[in-house]
Amino acid sequence: MHYLVYFVVMAIFFDHFSQMPIISLYARELGATSFWIGLVVGMYSFSNMAGNLVAGRWIDSRGRRNIMIAGLVMAAAGVAAYALAGTAQQLAAARFVHGLGAGLVSPAAFALIGDRSQETRRGQAMAGAGAAIGAAAIAGPAYGGIMAQHVGWDGVFLSVAALLLVTAALAWLLVQDRYQGGNGQRRDPYPVWSLLRKPELRRAFLGAFALMFAMGILVYALPLKVDALGFGSATTGMLMSAFGLVAILLFVSPANRLSDHLGRIKPAVWGLAFIAAALLTLGMVATRSAMLGAMVVFGTGFAMVFPAMAALVVDETRSEERGRAFGLFYAFFSLGVIAGSLVVGAMDATPDQGFLTGALGIAAMAMALLATGRRGMQGRVGRDPAPAITRPSMASRDG
Repeated sequence: MHYLVYFVVMAIFFDHFSQMPIISLYARELGATSFWIGLVVGMYSFSNMAGNLVAGRWIDSRGRRNIMIAGLVMAAAGVAAYALAGTAQQLAAARFVHGLGAGLVSPAAFALIGDRSQETRRGQAMAGAGAAIGAAAIAGPAYGGIMAQHVGWDGVFLSVAALLLVTAALAWLLVQDRYQGGNGQRRDPYPVWSLLRKPELRRAFLGAFALMFAMGILVYALPLKVDALGFGSATTGMLMSAFGLVAILLFVSPANRLSDHLGRIKPAVWGLAFIAAALLTLGMVATRSAMLGAMVVFGTGFAMVFPAMAALVVDETRSEERGRAFGLFYAFFSLGVIAGSLVVGAMDATPDQGFLTGALGIAAMAMALLATGRRGMQGRVGRDPAPAITRPSMASRDG
């Protein structure tokens, strides 16, 4: 069942990544001004974050599978509506529906994976989902660009909508959900705040935010630096592909169990240190080979942080609150991307200055994670037996 849920993860991220190289161009063709182009591009992230936040309670009360399927259908309707848009305003409305639907899918899928994963293999299970995201990050932009060039915008939008509908049908037929909802149990009236009060979950959310803060800066500054050096957009694609390939290779290698053996915090801190070093290097070098080396380091860091932080969410939640926890986790993902690009943009920084800012910010967040996470250094697997004895309800409720 893991593999089918991984396919769902890959499909929803493929959907997102396939729009990245073309959505601003499509908005311009519809007559959008610079303001409306920016609004159209940002609308997906905004509504996706909103979807992440509202999804959690539904996932925990109505089951993971049902909300995941509903999100896939809504996302398919949203992206299909792109082809019907005649104005930038209509496209922005379609983007809102698209992002909202996609925002339901990821928390539900990751809650399903968490429910099914063995306690000593949670990092490995989350690494598999990371590999699915990495594959989508490599294939999606290429598909969108090539299809738009050969069959037009509508061909991209309608084919991706068809993929999401087929994925929804497969999930309806084949995915089984052990968790069937809250069963009328009394719940905390302030569930979001109750989750944010948990120190280990705050560390997971900080790690998610830091990871995507770095990605926001990378997506903003790397194309500008490559263009300024006169290398062309193909070099940007090659560098981003290198990052994705390295991450995938580590996600599917024995390294995917690193956080299962060393604990969640230590690999995450080292991974953020790698990312900070990569951003610093990108801000200092001017050759393809050096930039390629930096992207390899960035991909290594990404592959260390993501599964550790996602597994930490599973470690620290009961099944009846896991959907809300992953909703928050992905909301911090979206917030990190927005914050990274906005910070550098507001500074009116050069690409090199943006990379330096990112390196300093990630280093500070790594130190904060280290300072607040010393109790988690041993990880759930490596903790003393006493804490494990005090929390049997999580394992028993997870089945």
